[in-house]
Amino acid sequence: MSTAAAPINPATPAPRPAVAPPPPPPAGATLDPIKLILRNKWLLIGSLVVGLVLGTAGHFVWMKLYPFYKPRAMFVCNPTEVDPYRPTGAGVVSQDEMQTFMQTQVRLMTSEEVLRAVAQNPNLPTLAKKWSAGFRKSDGSINTSEVLQELKDEVRARTVPQTSLIELSFTWKDPLDAAEIVNMVMNEYMGQVRRRNDDAFKDRTNVLSQQIEEARREVDRLKTRRSALQREKNVDTNDPKLGQAVRELDIYTRSLSDVEQFLQEVTTRIKAREEELYDKSGSVVYNDEIRALVAREPQVLSIRESITGLEAELAAMDRRGITREHRQYKVFETRLEGYRQQLAAVENEALGREFNRQYSDLQLRKRALDAQQSEMQGKIDALKLRQTEINQTLSELGDIDDKIRQLEFSRNSAQDDLGKLNAIILLPTAKRIQTLQTSVSKPDEPEFPKLIFMIPAGAVVCLALVTGFVVLREVVDTRIKGPADVGLLPRTRLVGWVADAEEDPSGPGAVETAFRDRPRGVLAENFRQVRAGVLKRMETAGHKALVVVGCIPSSGSTSVVSNLALATAAAGRSVLVIDANLRRPGQHRVFGVAEGPGLGDVLAGAATLDDAAVAVEGTPRLRVLPAGTREHRAYEALSSDAFSTLLRDARAKYDVILIDTPPAVVSGDAVAIANRADASFLVARAFSEKRGMIARFRTELSEARGEFIGVLVNGVKSAAGGYLKGNIRTAHEYHSDQA
Repeated sequence: MSTAAAPINPATPAPRPAVAPPPPPPAGATLDPIKLILRNKWLLIGSLVVGLVLGTAGHFVWMKLYPFYKPRAMFVCNPTEVDPYRPTGAGVVSQDEMQTFMQTQVRLMTSEEVLRAVAQNPNLPTLAKKWSAGFRKSDGSINTSEVLQELKDEVRARTVPQTSLIELSFTWKDPLDAAEIVNMVMNEYMGQVRRRNDDAFKDRTNVLSQQIEEARREVDRLKTRRSALQREKNVDTNDPKLGQAVRELDIYTRSLSDVEQFLQEVTTRIKAREEELYDKSGSVVYNDEIRALVAREPQVLSIRESITGLEAELAAMDRRGITREHRQYKVFETRLEGYRQQLAAVENEALGREFNRQYSDLQLRKRALDAQQSEMQGKIDALKLRQTEINQTLSELGDIDDKIRQLEFSRNSAQDDLGKLNAIILLPTAKRIQTLQTSVSKPDEPEFPKLIFMIPAGAVVCLALVTGFVVLREVVDTRIKGPADVGLLPRTRLVGWVADAEEDPSGPGAVETAFRDRPRGVLAENFRQVRAGVLKRMETAGHKALVVVGCIPSSGSTSVVSNLALATAAAGRSVLVIDANLRRPGQHRVFGVAEGPGLGDVLAGAATLDDAAVAVEGTPRLRVLPAGTREHRAYEALSSDAFSTLLRDARAKYDVILIDTPPAVVSGDAVAIANRADASFLVARAFSEKRGMIARFRTELSEARGEFIGVLVNGVKSAAGGYLKGNIRTAHEYHSDQA
């Protein structure tokens, strides 16, 4: 229970403002599956073993009481009627059409028409004696409607994936009766298929015969029309004159095409000569062909030889050292320049002459080709005019011949199809669906149960039930089991955690002084980690007075205060431990000091802080203020101004003040003290306090004047799961190796 805090004296110095707390952990924290499995691994393994045993036993019990047998009839679907006269691949249907056909047959196998015929079969009571016995009326007859309904429920047909097979099955406890029912359904269905196929073949035969007769009559009519047209137009396709005219027209047409091609080439060359006659500067431009012809003329060659000789003479003079100023050198230069001018004049005259000759030849050739083209075109027009009438008649006769050939081809194809169809009817593979067996035999093994399925199923079911129980228990169990469970509380941070004393491999000893007695133990290392986090928080916010509050009497707040005090003093801070648990004090026993004078005496004015604070032997920076003499322990004094004055004096003399209080569940002293101290945190023992209780005390301390810095989980066991056991072992081995 908590009591209302006493009014705070305005003169009491307020704690320094706290820094903003870190963002709270997510409220929707979930279970850690790894931790849950490790915590319950032996239970899960045991459930798996029990499930294997139960699955084996269940198999034999089920086999004895009510096994299920499922005989099957297999059908194969052909893409189209098997036709040995057609080439490979002819008549192949699409995949979609094949699937549609197979699904249609599945529905027909289990249709009411087929199942009703089976239900009304007079041989049913004899063939399936045990199964039909359940449908007998009082007069001994079979209840057909009930049999039909049972067949609808139990007869199954399905397509086998990735194949062209269909499976028909029936499930019942007697294998022989089940096989007979499958046979009856298969025979009735195949009988209906045969009747439908016979009707279809008869219809196709009639259609083909009618097509053959109609084609014959149309061919006779067209032949009669063809003979009448030949007599009327006096045209015979075998007339030699007609063939000669066609050949002559073809010759002239090809010749005209050649002439036109030559004319096009000549015209193109003339146009090129005219376009390249002058360049942009207005001078004459000659192509390479003309220049090559002129370069081979004798006069041009003779002048070039003279120029070459003079150039050689000048080069020789240069080698002999004769300069350009020498008279003989100038004579040679003058002669060389004269030859060069003569060469240019001769070449220009020859180029003009050759260009005019070629241009004139092209003009003459073009005029000759134009005349030849005109003459040939006249002959061709005359021949075309002569053949117009003949061609019209021949076209009409050709159309008649084409129709006759098409009709004769259609008639022959229909006759072939009719002959093949008559042959297909006699083949065993003529139908699109066939059975793979003539009859279904009694199955040797049941469909269910099967040992290979029952054993894993038993294990899975048992494991699933136990897993569900474990998860449900974890959800229902709201106790704090380890540090991770603090994350399930909204707006609550973790101060740290301390392992259970029995989990410390360093050996037994007093828990309250574990830091001093076993400095290399796991508990000592845990308190060092807690000290680091707490001091950082306190120093950052400027706090000194810290209230340590246990949730219930077994939380271990006294041992947390004593060990944290020893760890803080070892870090070089001056520490004062105040035992404010006036109801059941314990710090004087932990540190071996007298019970009084102490806190009660200081608050009553019977002693001062310096007189009552006792030094701890072996720890010079640590002093303890015990609860005080019994006659001066007044609970209400914890809410007085005297307590605020005491804390003010202590802040001036000590770096850290740790205050041990009664458990929050038995009194409200902790909240009253938290209203005067700087900060506070809760101590919760693993597997003892529930999250709801911690949340309630967290709210009360959060509303107090001092800052609430979080929850410390005490007595954490490796059974909490996760990696705690590994962390404890690793820490111990590390310190042992260091030692």
